[in-house]
Amino acid sequence: MQTQSNRVCSRMIPLTCPPSLDQQHHLVEVTNVTYFNVIDPDAAFPNIRDIEQCKQACLQNCSCTAAFFRYDNNVSDGYCYMPSKILTIREGPIPNHNFTAATYIKVQIPYKAPNPVPAPNSLNPVPEGAIPEKERMLVPGMPVRFSYEDLHVATRDFEEQLRVGGFGTVYKGIQRDGTSVAVTRLDKLSQGMKEFVAEVETIGSIHHFNLVRLIGFCAEKSQRLLVYEYMSKGSLDKWIFYRDQRPCLDWQTRKRIILDIAKGLAYLQEDCRQTIIHLDIKPHNILLDEKYNAKVSDFGLSKLMDRSESQVITTLRGTPGYIAPEWQEQRINVKVDIYSFGIVLIEIVSRRRNLGSTRSKSSKHLLKVLQKKAGEDQIIDIVENLEGEVPGRKEEVERMIRIGAWCLQDDQTRRPPMSTVVKVLEGVMEVDPDITFNFTHANAMVSPAVANGAVSAPPQASVLSNPRS
Repeated sequence: MQTQSNRVCSRMIPLTCPPSLDQQHHLVEVTNVTYFNVIDPDAAFPNIRDIEQCKQACLQNCSCTAAFFRYDNNVSDGYCYMPSKILTIREGPIPNHNFTAATYIKVQIPYKAPNPVPAPNSLNPVPEGAIPEKERMLVPGMPVRFSYEDLHVATRDFEEQLRVGGFGTVYKGIQRDGTSVAVTRLDKLSQGMKEFVAEVETIGSIHHFNLVRLIGFCAEKSQRLLVYEYMSKGSLDKWIFYRDQRPCLDWQTRKRIILDIAKGLAYLQEDCRQTIIHLDIKPHNILLDEKYNAKVSDFGLSKLMDRSESQVITTLRGTPGYIAPEWQEQRINVKVDIYSFGIVLIEIVSRRRNLGSTRSKSSKHLLKVLQKKAGEDQIIDIVENLEGEVPGRKEEVERMIRIGAWCLQDDQTRRPPMSTVVKVLEGVMEVDPDITFNFTHANAMVSPAVANGAVSAPPQASVLSNPRS
């Protein structure tokens, strides 16, 4: 960075988002300066209280330009701020405040991949020469390549099965340092080595705190395996639909989960080299870590779209209840994911499924219920136990329902971009006052092509499909 004569800092090298293969992001500590907004605890990033977690979260969040951390006496108990734009920083402490503040500016620097050094307490990368030359492929700056034997040992001969997916089976693995991972063993993979590694590069370039992280992969002969971070709390649907089996997530946690999902989708849609349309956003594909941070997972049905394109043509895919009405034309864009997000938001708020097979005919379809209640000016009634679950939050809940309805507009051009949704959820923008609750698609029959969760033309197995626990 350089300082101009009027004492304004500017970047000499702009940040790429995500960083390119020959570049990486790095945090540079700047001493004796403070960010203007650190005096407001409510502006801090939720659930990050440790300075190292704050720095790592900034590096993993493509929209973060700097990490600011404020604390009193303990660097493990403070407040983390990760602005997308650095508006004002000042030299020295802020008057009338006696906390300590640390400032780390994200910069882009040339990256040279180091030679991996095997460590006795970790899951080791494949050493040079362990794979025949014709099969060895180095992916600089990308997920680590593991040997099949490494993963065989880590999973104890694939002993603990987490789930069986459409593209393979997911097993729990334990690294030698005790860290848990999720190992997906892919099957029915028709790709060759080059195509497989190309897709690993695609998902490996996706770095965001609210997307499940790909740690590494294995490609030996016919074996194809993927190693992901392990999400200890499992999928979101287990926490919002099964009321008798798990404790209820409180309102603040549910609000944060909604914001997490929105941030992950905004990154996929607006901050990647190519626009990534997920195509299967639903609670089952949202995973929670031990602190209930939400991360979007399972890109197995996803579609890449060049930024020069306004739409792509593809066969119908997805899950009944989350499929946008424009799928009838099979010409889609990111607005289909915004629609699915709207459904998920309404489900999180109401704690009931959009398509409830166990409910009476009149209340089976949540969107129909919402449309009816909107006509009666009682949209809050879709939350069946309002005072029991969100006491004293009626206005907040109503606003959240309106955000969801905005994302569900029949006319896809009236649905907001995900970056706008993030700003509305953060309270810096308001909901469009002209939204309609006339969901004509709610009255349509579910397409036979997707009845029972099937897709009209199942795509080939993809490495973009990652695990759920």
